[in-house]
Amino acid sequence: MPNIKYNSERLNGVIKDFCIITDISVEVLDSEFACLASYSENKLEFCMEIQKTPCGRGKCICSDLTLLKKCRESRRVEWHICHAGILDAVVPIIKFDNIIGYIVIGRTRVMKFDEVYRRIDWMKPDYKMMESYYMNIKEYNEKQIKSMFKLAVMIVSYILTNEIITPELDPFSARAAEYIDGHLKENLTVQTLCRELNVSKNYLYEKFRTSFNQTVNDYIVSCRMRRASYLLKNTDLSVSRIAEEIGIGTYTYFSRLFKEKYNIPPLAYRKFYKVLP
Repeated sequence: MPNIKYNSERLNGVIKDFCIITDISVEVLDSEFACLASYSENKLEFCMEIQKTPCGRGKCICSDLTLLKKCRESRRVEWHICHAGILDAVVPIIKFDNIIGYIVIGRTRVMKFDEVYRRIDWMKPDYKMMESYYMNIKEYNEKQIKSMFKLAVMIVSYILTNEIITPELDPFSARAAEYIDGHLKENLTVQTLCRELNVSKNYLYEKFRTSFNQTVNDYIVSCRMRRASYLLKNTDLSVSRIAEEIGIGTYTYFSRLFKEKYNIPPLAYRKFYKVLP
């Protein structure tokens, strides 16, 4: 996994704008879940009260890690309602097929307080106080929540396009990644890459292992699936046409590869993630 570099000022500016527009908390983490930036317009007294106890802090940490690990495994947007009745979501930041960070959004109210109170009854809290804290958390309907997820995905694209967060690759690995990204529609092979990049097979294999933690062929497939996911979300191209655009000849083979990568068929993926009106 390559190291990352990021522009702290620009990153903080982006998530601040996102938070002001949506009125939800935002946090950006690196690939090891360490915080790079965070912003919230409001203090979440409900969460702060729960985290005053060691048990409460432990439950919150466990809940957050469970969601983050689920996102790391699926490599797509994941969400849950935490142990205390708060909705959170995580969007992976992926570059050169490596997860280089995560955007965590949410801290939104989605349940009736009586249900929430049963979840936190173990701490024997003051009912009225906790109800007041919980009701101060903004509530969103299902349509608004889905829109926030989509907006967060667009924020990730903006961060990557403007290189606000980016992996640090050696010159050869960066050149190899750039070549593959620009020729996905073509018949990419190890032999082609060796010829175009003027290196031996052994050198190519070693560089991909150390820089991307993948074989050359696995990396090419991953890049094709990542391009396909973008086209599914941002265009009206048919699935068959998308398969052609990324250099995969048949609809059936493409669908199988895509489902293996994202654990969801292409059309179902488009239905949930599509950002066009």
